[in-house]
Amino acid sequence: MNQNREVSPALIYIAWTVVALPLAWGVYQTLIKVAQLFS
Repeated sequence: MNQNREVSPALIYIAWTVVALPLAWGVYQTLIKVAQLFS
């Protein structure tokens, strides 16, 4: 089985975007809740 396949940089960018956007949103919402908790 050949594992040396070329992957498009655009596909890598899209995959990271799909992962990073919800993660960033979750961190943002958590920081808002923490600020409300300690204010």
